[in-house]
Amino acid sequence: MRLLTSTILATLFLVGCVTSKLPQNNSEYAKTSAMITLENKRSGGSGVILQSTPNRSFILTNKHVCQLIQVGGTVTTDAGSYPVHSFRVYKRHDLCLIEVLADLHQNTKLAEQAPVSYSEVTVAGHPALLPTMVTHGHFSNHMQIALIVDKEQCNGDEKDQEAFFCEMFGFKPIIVNFEAQPITATIMAGSSGSGVFNDKGEISGLVFAGSEGLSYGFIVPFEYVKDFLNHVNQYPEQFPNKKSEIQFFSSFFKMQSACEAHPKNCKGLAFQGLYHD
Repeated sequence: MRLLTSTILATLFLVGCVTSKLPQNNSEYAKTSAMITLENKRSGGSGVILQSTPNRSFILTNKHVCQLIQVGGTVTTDAGSYPVHSFRVYKRHDLCLIEVLADLHQNTKLAEQAPVSYSEVTVAGHPALLPTMVTHGHFSNHMQIALIVDKEQCNGDEKDQEAFFCEMFGFKPIIVNFEAQPITATIMAGSSGSGVFNDKGEISGLVFAGSEGLSYGFIVPFEYVKDFLNHVNQYPEQFPNKKSEIQFFSSFFKMQSACEAHPKNCKGLAFQGLYHD
């Protein structure tokens, strides 16, 4: 099975033999989107269907979405709901490729080059795990953003932002800087993993973060998406395991809620766009 999957991936992404139809309207953009959730469908994010074959399909999403559903997850599209079979995690940015053993009837096209700043952008995803939403805007220029990626114990020497988290929760966040490209299309929690398309209808990035509530989006820049898909076979295939550890996300949602209530204590932070009910 693993050898077969690797062969299919090489054929789809490296050779590019599958014919992809570029979406022409909002309805066609919406069909490219997938909702990716825990099995109870109360927490999760979004993804974009890259390629489909009669027996399997591949969905591009965020690494943090795969970290959430590593205990077992569900991919829901207009074609139905299917369990996550496996996933591959990118090391250089917030990307993950999910495989389901079903035909999702969509084939999208990766752009050949990075989008031009201030050109038009279309985003299709599932904010708040609602039915697919399609929003429009434009690409801006690259920047660095700070994201909470984990937590650690307090030592009593914390000040300012760290002191706030220690007082609220007894732990402080681990914050990492990521390269990002802001877009003016609006997103909210649940939009993580949403497909980002250029004015030709080609995939040019992936939503992975935003500010509190409804906000402009931050996307994984095109260069990282292209690198991941061109070398996806280098990343090991992983399988959902119900014994996996996902306790961090409970802490993450608490910290996100605290920042929404006390924004001055979280100045300069962006947030992964996961939704939790």
